[in-house]
Amino acid sequence: MDTPEQKNAFCLELIRNSKSAEVIDWLQDDTRIKSLGLLEGAEESIAFIQEVFDADAVQVFAVEIDDTGDDFENTGKVQQIRSL
Repeated sequence: MDTPEQKNAFCLELIRNSKSAEVIDWLQDDTRIKSLGLLEGAEESIAFIQEVFDADAVQVFAVEIDDTGDDFENTGKVQQIRSL
């Protein structure tokens, strides 16, 4: 089983090597339409992410953000870091 340090290292590697952003900042930037997975837009996505923070996440990043080229960005992947 991976240690918390190994899990955080994996998350940090994914954040560094893909189009990523701190998830709340990314969702609140209204220059483009954004959502997580199949959720209906930023508002519903932020509500979901609040649940992740309520479960003790310290930081949450949207990773592997897909830019569709038509004023819409989406990702079905988030990485959370529970402790620093």
